[in-house]
Amino acid sequence: MITLLCKMMLLGMLTLVFLVSCEVDPPPVPAPVANAGPDQNVTTGVLVTLDGSLSSAAGGAPLTYNWSFVSRPAGSAAALSSTTAVRPTFTADASGSFRIRLVVNDGRVDSAADTVTVMTTAAPVAHAGPDQNVTTGSLVTLDGSQSSAAGGAMLTYNWSFVSRPAGSAAALSSTTAVRPTFTADASGSFRIRLVVNDGRLDSAADTVTVMTTAAPVAHAGPDQNVTTGSLVTLDGGLSSAAGGAMLTYNWSFVSRPAGSAAALSSTTAVRPTFTADASGSYRVRLVVNDGRADSAADTVTVTATVPIAVTWSTVSGGSSHTIAIKSDGTLWAWGNNGAGQLGDGTTTERRLPVPIGTATNWASVAAGSAYTVAIRTDGTLWAWGINSSGQLGIGTNVSNSAPVQIGTATNWVSVAAGGSHTVAVRKDGTLWAWGSNGAGRLGDGTTTDRWSPVQIGTATNWASVSAGGLHTLAIRTDGTLWAWGINGNGKLGDGTTTGRRSPVQIGTDTNWASVAAGDYHTVAIRSDGTLWAWGDNMNGQLGDGTTTDRWLPVQIATDTWASVSAGDRQTVARRTDGTLWAWGRNDDGELGDGTNTDRWSPVRIGTDTNWASVSAGDFHTLAIRTDRTLWAWGRNMNGQLGDGTTTERNSPVQVQ
Repeated sequence: MITLLCKMMLLGMLTLVFLVSCEVDPPPVPAPVANAGPDQNVTTGVLVTLDGSLSSAAGGAPLTYNWSFVSRPAGSAAALSSTTAVRPTFTADASGSFRIRLVVNDGRVDSAADTVTVMTTAAPVAHAGPDQNVTTGSLVTLDGSQSSAAGGAMLTYNWSFVSRPAGSAAALSSTTAVRPTFTADASGSFRIRLVVNDGRLDSAADTVTVMTTAAPVAHAGPDQNVTTGSLVTLDGGLSSAAGGAMLTYNWSFVSRPAGSAAALSSTTAVRPTFTADASGSYRVRLVVNDGRADSAADTVTVTATVPIAVTWSTVSGGSSHTIAIKSDGTLWAWGNNGAGQLGDGTTTERRLPVPIGTATNWASVAAGSAYTVAIRTDGTLWAWGINSSGQLGIGTNVSNSAPVQIGTATNWVSVAAGGSHTVAVRKDGTLWAWGSNGAGRLGDGTTTDRWSPVQIGTATNWASVSAGGLHTLAIRTDGTLWAWGINGNGKLGDGTTTGRRSPVQIGTDTNWASVAAGDYHTVAIRSDGTLWAWGDNMNGQLGDGTTTDRWLPVQIATDTWASVSAGDRQTVARRTDGTLWAWGRNDDGELGDGTNTDRWSPVRIGTDTNWASVSAGDFHTLAIRTDRTLWAWGRNMNGQLGDGTTTERNSPVQVQ
């Protein structure tokens, strides 16, 4: 607005001059300008800093600031740290749009409002996959595919090792792939980090731990050579896992011979079995698992062949074990081995024949109650098994599970093993005994146990000897028969029940050819082939058709007999025509007639006419045919039949 002030002045000559004085108002001052800063895109949850520092006022006048929310996302409780600060902050506590207004004042007027928009979205989420337990040396695949971004935005990946086990040189196949791999080249812990980016923001890091341990090791056992038709036992017992972890087993056939239908008894057992039902090669694979990883496969090869010939030459049955010699002079044993009576250096029960040592010069063998004695072709005498009464004859009462030589003599020709005493004949015809001497069964005139052989009398014409449970019988070269020991039930045959501590002659006959002492009875054959029996007859074991005890020898039938053997309460004998006969107790099928019925008189075993020899154990029986095959029957709870089972047999089964 302009104001004019006019004054009139008379300036000479009556001239009228007007002087005009004008005051003009100054121009208006512009309002300050608010600048709330650029719009922002941030991650939900972050601290947002606003910036009003670019606001201005004319002449640089100082400003005051007034911030306020115009709008916030639903559910947000965001608050400014200050409404008057140049750079206030707030936490973007919800996803969406925050609009904030700024008005500044220069001390004169307010500015027009300026607004800033802060857009918040969730940061991408990295997911490095689950922790893994793997086998050392395996290829590990990482998996970031479960990582995510808001709106399904495309992600980029950034993998890196946080740590590796000492000595590891592991490297990722790619640091930017969704599923990179690496080789776990050392045992221990691998930690790998993943960060993803959605083109806007990095995610927080996620880590995955890969634990590596050595794989379990499968051990399918040694290769085996077996007889076709035999039961094969596989053994994965030497398989192992780190830290002794429990293993599961998975067996399978890789190959079988043509025509074989062999099947494993179990695919998951530690020691499965199968029958080698055809000749050829069986390859069986084992894989074990420690609950974490499978082992590499191990295979065992079992080669089955048909034996050239089973040539058994002699056999002896003990209380619950069996000992036999083959024609090549090797010694074999099976059955109960609790006292080491098999002689294989262990106390492990055997259900199939196992070789005893490597010697090939065994000549004869006798199985006792829980021990064994045998003679080699060089005339040396050996023993093993239980020795509680000195029955091994080695000068101590220490048991042995492998053959030990008795003394140094090399002139032993025959030996017999009883319940716990032993008697033997030397080449010079002298008789020797040792072991338990209860009831005078050694025959040395005392009841003192002997731990080493003692000579019985001075006679030098002893031909053969047999040891029973508690009594002994022997034949001299003149055909006379002698007996001593306990005499319950008249088992000595001298017409009394009086025990004898020294040999007494049985009758006056001089034609005794062989004798067999059982646990409670005695049987013998004369040179004319007649068979005689005496002693306990509870189960008809004398064979005279009764159960009456006999204190003197009674003849059994009228046939011609070749050999005889006495067990606990059963008798088996072979006639000169090659037929086999049995009688007495039969609870365990030890007679072999296909029943479990006691027999008081001889009954024929099968129809074969080629039996060559027979031996009665306590409750099982063994016999060899002229073709040198070996057969067994009776009790089998300890595998004493040698057929690979513990199944009782009441008819002969072949022993391979």
